Amino acid sequence: MMTSWNAPPRTLVVKPGMIDAWGMTLLAEDCANVLQVETPEGYLIKVVPIEQDLGGQPTDLRDFLQEARRTHRDWLLVQTTPTPVIPTLMQ
Repeated sequence: MMTSWNAPPRTLVVKPGMIDAWGMTLLAEDCANVLQVETPEGYLIKVVPIEQDLGGQPTDLRDFLQEARRTHRDWLLVQTTPTPVIPTLMQ
């Protein structure tokens, strides 16, 4: 069953390849020190106020979080490269 998914309003979108491999690995392993949700489009990250940010994010991700705060965004969507769907005999 396929459902459509849309990013919430006030989301800053980060295109694939704009976060380095190490940052993407930390996001994939849930170790990037952010509040994140995995979505069909990529990683949706809550942009918290600077006072609540504990730091420790990779540099690329920290820069995008700062830009999201500067532009008054609530969310940061780090898009991932879509994985091709491999048909199986069970479908």
